[in-house]
Amino acid sequence: MKEIDRMLKVINKPPIKTIKMRPHSYPKGFEPAKNAVKSKLHQLWHLNGTCPEGTIPIRRLQKSDLIRAASLKNFRRKSPRGPLGGRQPNESILDGHEHSVVKVTEKFYSGALASFNVWQPQLGWPNDFSLSQMWLVSGGAESTVEVGWMVYPDLFNDYQPRVFTYWTSDRYVSTGCYNLECPGFIQTSTEVALGAALPFSDYEGDQIYMNVNVTQDPVSGYWYLKIGEEEIGYWPENIVLHLWNGAEEVHFGGEIYDQRSARNIPVPHTATEMGSGRFSGEGLGRASYIGNIMVVDNDDSQTIEIPDQISVFNTKPECYDLSLGQTTDNGMLFFFGGPGETNFTEEANMEDKVMNKSVIKTIKMRPLSYPKGFEPAKDNMKSKLHQPWHLNGTCPEGTIPIRRTQKSDLIRKYPGGYLGGRRLHDGHEYLLFIQLASRGGLPIIES
Repeated sequence: MKEIDRMLKVINKPPIKTIKMRPHSYPKGFEPAKNAVKSKLHQLWHLNGTCPEGTIPIRRLQKSDLIRAASLKNFRRKSPRGPLGGRQPNESILDGHEHSVVKVTEKFYSGALASFNVWQPQLGWPNDFSLSQMWLVSGGAESTVEVGWMVYPDLFNDYQPRVFTYWTSDRYVSTGCYNLECPGFIQTSTEVALGAALPFSDYEGDQIYMNVNVTQDPVSGYWYLKIGEEEIGYWPENIVLHLWNGAEEVHFGGEIYDQRSARNIPVPHTATEMGSGRFSGEGLGRASYIGNIMVVDNDDSQTIEIPDQISVFNTKPECYDLSLGQTTDNGMLFFFGGPGETNFTEEANMEDKVMNKSVIKTIKMRPLSYPKGFEPAKDNMKSKLHQPWHLNGTCPEGTIPIRRTQKSDLIRKYPGGYLGGRRLHDGHEYLLFIQLASRGGLPIIES
């Protein structure tokens, strides 16, 4: 406990009274808007007010945060596994981490920007995490600066999506940390709290996104972070030396961490979701996306451009996938994500086909008679049920509206794989066992 108390005093140090100035210059198009309406990041703590002038919001660490850590030595740090850094993905290097990532590697870059669709992915185990972020990488992944949103109960003690930054200068071995948990990233914003909870998107409902912009000051070499139009702070050049001449690679995408896999525990793949927990093919409003992707050329002109030479890395396509969307003048876009564990069997695939059978061409006629009082109204005005899908139109004559069943629906229905041998506790699955028993052969249910 003495060591924990000592670390808390070091991390939660008194307010720093001086901070560096803003960048000397911005790439063309990155200049702060003067008269335009600002794009503001809304965080839940804003409901309680704002910071006094001259102060910044921080998330104080508690003893419980340190106690949850696997070790005090590795507290604040990612496990020693980061972006792919020019390597081909394979099981021997992934070590519990899985990615659906777009890599931009054609030249050196002094910045990048993107819009991150924010969701609340479900975790299969409390020690897992799921995130969506950008990496700016150099020195063969020795140095990185990173920003995005993540769900990580080991770090934040809840399952809320939270904005985060990260840096390392030795491939996650002994340097770097999240947010403000060690000397490194210097915050200047009074509006945005790193590590604070974010609102998140609803499936087929309101979509929440976060505009992120990271650029290098050509004079100081500092890497500056903006979220929306708010200048958050910067990484000094002396903590990420390999990024002094720009980033060799820029990565965008999703990552999950399966701690059981990292420890070589022989169990099925984690059910931790990436993105929205839906495969990329479900598209806008359902699948998670990163859009408006552009990069800044590391030359004298600092031209903002759409990446035209990209690589896609998908380490577990049966669990998480990625598909490129339409590129516009606003930048590149892609969808990514998935439900994790997908132990589908032939029986599950058959159920998928049966549920989504082809159009039935004949339907039954109306009842021959109605109970007294149930007859359809003739002259009275009908009482109509309004549903959101009506906003998209109505069905052609002779057809009926249906909701198609996706494989992801069945995956959620059978989280251990389709009849995958998990212990059953709820009434629906108990009834399923009774039905199976009636066909002969009573399954054994563990207590």
